[in-house]
Amino acid sequence: MKSAFPITELLARWKVNHFQSYRYLASGFKGIQRKRIKKTENHATLQQNRSEGVNDRGPVITSPKLLPIMSYNQMNTLRKAQAHRSVLIQVPGKFSCNHVHQMCSNFGKVNKMFYDSHVKDYMLIEFEDRESLQNLLAGADHFSNADVPTQTRVLYLINPGLDNKATPTVPVQFDRTKGVKMTDLQNASSVTEQLQMFYQGERLTELGTRLRFFLCTLLEDSLSSLLPHVQVIPFGSSVNGFGKHTSDLDMILDLGKTPSMAKKISNLKYMTKMPGDNDRHFVQRTLGVVGDILKVFLPHVMRVEKILEARVPIIHFFHEGLNVYCDLTLNNLSGLQMSEILYNVGAYTPQVHPLVFILQKWASLNQLTLNRPGPRFSNFMLMCMILFFLQSRKPSALLPLKRFITNGATSNNPSILQDVSPLPVSQNTQDLGELLMEFFQFYSTFDFTNFGLSILHGRKIPKTDDGAMQIENPFELGHNVTANVRLKELDYLQACLRTAATKLEQNWTKTPKPWGVMSLIDQHTLRNDVSVGFRVKELYTKS
Repeated sequence: MKSAFPITELLARWKVNHFQSYRYLASGFKGIQRKRIKKTENHATLQQNRSEGVNDRGPVITSPKLLPIMSYNQMNTLRKAQAHRSVLIQVPGKFSCNHVHQMCSNFGKVNKMFYDSHVKDYMLIEFEDRESLQNLLAGADHFSNADVPTQTRVLYLINPGLDNKATPTVPVQFDRTKGVKMTDLQNASSVTEQLQMFYQGERLTELGTRLRFFLCTLLEDSLSSLLPHVQVIPFGSSVNGFGKHTSDLDMILDLGKTPSMAKKISNLKYMTKMPGDNDRHFVQRTLGVVGDILKVFLPHVMRVEKILEARVPIIHFFHEGLNVYCDLTLNNLSGLQMSEILYNVGAYTPQVHPLVFILQKWASLNQLTLNRPGPRFSNFMLMCMILFFLQSRKPSALLPLKRFITNGATSNNPSILQDVSPLPVSQNTQDLGELLMEFFQFYSTFDFTNFGLSILHGRKIPKTDDGAMQIENPFELGHNVTANVRLKELDYLQACLRTAATKLEQNWTKTPKPWGVMSLIDQHTLRNDVSVGFRVKELYTKS
């Protein structure tokens, strides 16, 4: 979808939303939900944002009262444009910043410079236009021993004898992905503030977001000679507002077939391969070829694994330069739709971000969730539970997901709402601490035997599945998201929920010892709290 606004205006809107969203979180969510920020206040906030540089983490999503809001499509348009104007350079060290800035400025105006040193030292440079970037690339050369002389926007800077003690004096942003410190949580004034701090410390940074879009455009470049309209589209946590700096990058390979192609009036047609009748076989073959291209030709791509027999075939790989694991699939429409709707959910209910972050951490430490297939819970299942919980509050903190769909909740190809501001504002004023406590209490006693969860309609439904629990997929109503979960895992989940509610209640007040959410995520306090691997009734079963 083409953006209705120029890129500069979209960026300004994002900056306004970034600052306002942080204010919204820091307020404890009380009272602000009933306020609207005037345009003049927006302008003043933007000026303050520019002067203070409050833009090192993003994208951040604000509430529907704090207008204007960048839509999901506008955000993707902005990020893709930034990525296409960017180059990644491996440098000898931080002392290279001044030299790199001067070198790049010889080819055009530099918009942004980022420095990252997770594994090796890299700089991400965004130019003002793509022509300047192409001029830079035209001056690059290959190593003399390059057996596979590919050309990508990933370069290496040979140290030209720079002073390794030089201090950067140019405007460069240093990535700060150290995570939240336990000492900071200890010094917080309330559980709500702890949750806010944990979210701010763990969420995806501005550089992390840019690098993920940058990798998508690198893959597009590598395939565009054969497929000139190809797109590699990020989805999942990297774009839905729930990404952490440790999140994997999920991508969809779109071969670029558009309706406009058939409308061209010409007697000359390109000769192409026909995919055949077996769509799954075509997907597997296509991903297999792409996997080989990544493994052989793209620098920094390693550990390429073709998982083609899975229900959704994927190519899994690690990118050393970006320090991120990646999954690439083909034509996963439901993944895109879910990413867009979760982006809107975060815009409507900012409370959901800190809750998701802390509960995913808690679930991981309690071995409730796993990154690989199996009978345990996934982060997506946990996300659905959190959304349903917010929908169940009195008053509700989140509308049913069908309210975020414009062409009907049962449409085979749902159209997601682009602007959440017309939706009725939630009147729920509970703070984050209250919501976290109630989450544990709510699900520790939920009747999963007789009822399932429908986040599409925002209500519990009679259970129709034979599995241990049932969560309705909002885009595939006949599919139970938790079909793999066994009764053993459900019993363990509810035991963990009861334990967490008790521990949080006992450690609610600030003390010199670890308190509040620290009691939930401190690994030393998790040991021996809950028995793992059996149902309670098995203790009384005779052998």
